[in-house]
Amino acid sequence: MSVTLTQVYKGDSSQDREWPVASGTNAGTAVVSISNQPAVTITNRGDSTLTKQIGYISITIPSGGVGNLPGSATIAVNGTYRGAVTGAGSSTPKNTSVFAVVAGGLVTELTLTAAGNTKFGVVDSFLGKASASDTAIKIGVFA
Repeated sequence: MSVTLTQVYKGDSSQDREWPVASGTNAGTAVVSISNQPAVTITNRGDSTLTKQIGYISITIPSGGVGNLPGSATIAVNGTYRGAVTGAGSSTPKNTSVFAVVAGGLVTELTLTAAGNTKFGVVDSFLGKASASDTAIKIGVFA
């Protein structure tokens, strides 16, 4: 299962890029490149679709990023996003390193445990958000 993140502070959009991502990747998913660079998807993968039911009629429409290649999504390599981080709590200091657990090319968990995991960013802070289920992570920054 992939890790879903929600944007808190926007990064520098001039550094946004298009990367190949796993099938089924949606916007707001934590990803790492083949060289282990962390990012968060801004768009759904280019070949994504959405099916709507209108009465008795089912309509499937494209829902991927406009102009993205079928196997790619637009990603952000910086900014602050919030989501679950295993081991984080209200006493976790700002700038504590956050790591991605990667299995089969997918980020399956974010954690404070370094051993065997990929650097993802650091704990950022904003009022009222400091728990294992809702931690602010400044991506692409390493303490």
